Amino acid sequence: MSDRTNDHVTAQMLLGGRYLVESELGRGGMATVFKGTDTVLGRPVAVKVLSPQYAGDANFVTRFRREAQSAARLNHPNLVSVYDTGTDDGIHFIVMEYVDAKTLADYLAGGGRIMPERAIEIAEAVCDALSMAHAHGIIHRDIKPANIRITSKGDVKVTDFGIARVISGADTIANHASANHGPRRLAERGRAQGRGRAKRRRRALTAGSQAIQPQTLLLLLLRGRVVAR
Repeated sequence: MSDRTNDHVTAQMLLGGRYLVESELGRGGMATVFKGTDTVLGRPVAVKVLSPQYAGDANFVTRFRREAQSAARLNHPNLVSVYDTGTDDGIHFIVMEYVDAKTLADYLAGGGRIMPERAIEIAEAVCDALSMAHAHGIIHRDIKPANIRITSKGDVKVTDFGIARVISGADTIANHASANHGPRRLAERGRAQGRGRAKRRRRALTAGSQAIQPQTLLLLLLRGRVVAR
């Protein structure tokens, strides 16, 4: 953990008049996650804050909020719960269940071995969680060891719907971001080849399009090593 900020959020800042930011848990290209406290209910929470470069884009913020609200409808023991979403002086955030756990990526990178029976249990828990999400029209799209957490009690938690796709929606955060970065990637890979790949990326997603991810996850667990985090 770190006390760093993501440029506009500092430790001990109170977001929404309720959520006290404490320390940084991790950061990615789109957001930074902090450990915090819900001062109303007195419970620990995780607060995901949208990165500043996206905060000024009204369309992006709308999608961020809409997809957070969609994830908040999900209630499953193997999914990290989303409690709230809000904006405070231009800072856009999502409040989630805080899970004190190690990721599967950390466990495997540390040389931990997962027996076949346990690997199957973990994969089944992930599939149950994804089935729940699919039933509500949401595809996670980023199932990997780094997004699977195991608590000290052995509970499995799927986290990070940061690039989730709302199947019924016309557009999503992930599509918006790929549209911003796509031209440079296409130029690097060649126009003809790039156009073909871009078309494939734009095709409508279905729940079945994610089926390979849990299978790949199970293979990684059985092999006992992380190929990609």
